[in-house]
Amino acid sequence: MFKLNRDVLQQKGYQLKGKAYLVSIADNDFNDMETELLKITQGKFPFSTIIKIIITSSKPIIAPKYILYPETTEEEQIESAKKAYGL
Repeated sequence: MFKLNRDVLQQKGYQLKGKAYLVSIADNDFNDMETELLKITQGKFPFSTIIKIIITSSKPIIAPKYILYPETTEEEQIESAKKAYGL
């Protein structure tokens, strides 16, 4: 069953821009990156390639309601989003 992440309903996030690189088993960085990813995934997913993204810029993104109604709390936004999306 899909578990909805509460953060999605807060309607806050970041726009990230950068360059992506495909790291293959033959690359020098692969083993170190794979070791870290295997810790995160508890070894449940094998990796034949890894996508490495170098972030060059970022900026916050928020729902317009937070700007138009600055008194809006995250809890209110979550409830509003649930109603809007029928959750």
